[in-house]
Amino acid sequence: MEKTKNEKILSLLIIPFFALYFIILAAERVQSLVRSFADKSLSPFSDGFGTYIYMLAIASLVASFAILLFAGLYVLTSKKAYSRTFVTFLVTVASGVILLSGMVHTEYTVAPVQFISYGALIVAMILKTVLRQKENDGAPLRWLTLSYIVAFSMAIPVCYRATSIEHMNLFYIAECATSFLLVVGFTYLLYLVMTNAPTGKMLTPIIPAVSLVGNTLAIALWWREKINAFVLIFLAISTILWLVTAVISAKRKKS
Repeated sequence: MEKTKNEKILSLLIIPFFALYFIILAAERVQSLVRSFADKSLSPFSDGFGTYIYMLAIASLVASFAILLFAGLYVLTSKKAYSRTFVTFLVTVASGVILLSGMVHTEYTVAPVQFISYGALIVAMILKTVLRQKENDGAPLRWLTLSYIVAFSMAIPVCYRATSIEHMNLFYIAECATSFLLVVGFTYLLYLVMTNAPTGKMLTPIIPAVSLVGNTLAIALWWREKINAFVLIFLAISTILWLVTAVISAKRKKS
């Protein structure tokens, strides 16, 4: 009985941590946008890169809350007959969409506040793993997989402006495309975690492959001006964790 009660408490805690993620990240993004457009010395749409990051930040904020509104209306109108899986799908998609706004470096960005919001989302993933750790592939493999996913999320590059490098346009394309695609990949992994999917689905090789190729290209193009050590470190960690987890998972299937 006590175990059932604890599970209910943990399940309920997931909701406020998701809410914190949305509220904190949205507040930080809105303040950055408002201050950027209010600053007369700035011209957010002065070039293609600026137009991309500011338009993406605005569009992702609007779209994410539109999806959440739709999810809320769906639950209210469906009453007790709504699909929990569909609601989870909508919330995780909204989580990924708003994450796009956090992966572009607009002026007046407050990175520590963003990390607090990401931390809330990671806590929600941890709580879900605690609840379902003994199902499917067992606790050790579930936690190892979650470690890979968290490390992978840290390897998603923020789109920064370069100042004086060769192949500037190629760098922006590599950086922005990698960031966008990896957010899509993370959103998929987040959905799998929240729906307690088998480990095998979470270890699809295309996602770490895109991370390895895209991040390596972006880091190499920016190397002489700035070494993106944070992404480089987590790229290495996430790749190693994926390899280790994939090997263990494959051995378990054979046995």
